[in-house]
Amino acid sequence: MTDAVAKSFGYQLDFLTHYLGANYNWESPESGFARYIFYRADSKPPFSVATDAAINSLEPRRLHQAPVLAAVGYELACGRVFGESFLSAWANGLTRLASREAFPSDRASFFYRPVELLGISLGVSSCPKVRPEDLRWLQDVLAEGEQRLVHGELWTFILGIYLCSKNSFCILEAEKSTVARRNDY
Repeated sequence: MTDAVAKSFGYQLDFLTHYLGANYNWESPESGFARYIFYRADSKPPFSVATDAAINSLEPRRLHQAPVLAAVGYELACGRVFGESFLSAWANGLTRLASREAFPSDRASFFYRPVELLGISLGVSSCPKVRPEDLRWLQDVLAEGEQRLVHGELWTFILGIYLCSKNSFCILEAEKSTVARRNDY
């Protein structure tokens, strides 16, 4: 039985390797999620990741789209370093996202797409240009979302815990930064 299970896992891993290689698109949150998992596991992904030049060439106006914000968020969380103007454009995209309804009745929002929610949250925790009020907005979205999904799936609950832990830290850091800026005057 053990040999059969090992072959089955081997087959599944081979299939996933080929699937990821054939379907990787850095602008997709799903590909960003896969890259982030490989990064956190300290493993080489079975696909070629986007170059800094490719990511930097992204049209700034697309950074208001939640899927693109999420994809770049994963890249930021993987240690990518971008120029000040690109980071400012990403933070401005987040501000624009914060102006929209996070919980529309049709559920057509990044909040209801866990891979996008995680990518955006990781980007918020990795981008030094994010405004403290946008950090608070995201924390409020996560808190309200927890109440809305109280009877949700275990995956949603676990993801919510992870996001809150990442963003609580960010909010504390943003508050320290705001206090430090006030003390500079």
